[in-house]
Amino acid sequence: MRYINSGSRVLLPKYKLKRYSSCMVKKQAASKPTAYHRFVIGLGYTLFTFMVLSVVFSTILPFAHILTSPNVRIVNVVVFLISLVVGALLPSILAYVFGDSSTRSKSHKFHHYNGIMFGVLAYWVNIIVNQFDTGLTEYVRNVIPSAPTGLAVAFSIPVIITALIVGVIAYFYHRGKGKQVEISNYRPFQISLFAAVAVLLVVTPLQASSSNGFWDVWVVTIVMAVIILLSYVCLWHLTVSVWRKLTLAVTALTFAFITFFVASQLQTNIYSDIGDLRSVPIAATILVSVLVWMLYLYIARQSYRK
Repeated sequence: MRYINSGSRVLLPKYKLKRYSSCMVKKQAASKPTAYHRFVIGLGYTLFTFMVLSVVFSTILPFAHILTSPNVRIVNVVVFLISLVVGALLPSILAYVFGDSSTRSKSHKFHHYNGIMFGVLAYWVNIIVNQFDTGLTEYVRNVIPSAPTGLAVAFSIPVIITALIVGVIAYFYHRGKGKQVEISNYRPFQISLFAAVAVLLVVTPLQASSSNGFWDVWVVTIVMAVIILLSYVCLWHLTVSVWRKLTLAVTALTFAFITFFVASQLQTNIYSDIGDLRSVPIAATILVSVLVWMLYLYIARQSYRK
């Protein structure tokens, strides 16, 4: 057995030194951004940009037209407009800031990636908070006599709750997992993301059982469950943990749904403003969402199959 010496002191057997070096190389390679991380970053920024454009066309421009009316209360309209814009965009922005600031990696790519992934979590948490509002928003609007103030506070409640939940996870991730680069490998994050979607899949149909849109809700729920299942099957052979595969599957669902929402909002508002062009068929919106979903799964499979 050959040893590596330093003066009179024996350090490590040669075969152990090689083994240690190879492990270090693999560990360093694993901590470098991959094509998957770059794809998530680019897709996340792109979808957020289109979300902003969607808010502009669907909210800001119509309300700007309302402000030109002489009989409208400008303060109420402006407060309502700001509340809508804040409720639509601020949860994602705050989540990105939390993800970025809680990352200790020196790689800027991982800061961006974790920020996008926290935005994915905030997307589902915000839906849950708004979906299961038990009259708190209406109660606040009745308690506060001033219409603009009550409206602003009521619209701020879901944003605050979402920010608190995401902020707590970011805090413990920063404190307890300093050496772990990816938030997607952090178990509390994985459980929170999957639990948020699971709650929607189970509770939303039950909540809508007495409403007129019961069957529509069931269709959406089934589509969500099928997308997650198919995504997990496509990622079945990856050399990652079960929770990591679930996180990838839920992320695939998230990007597909956001793409569908943004595309449908943009095509509806843009073509309605132009007026002389026919609306793009809903099939085109579905096709774009499916392509984004398939491309995400392809990049994930290529990056994690080894």
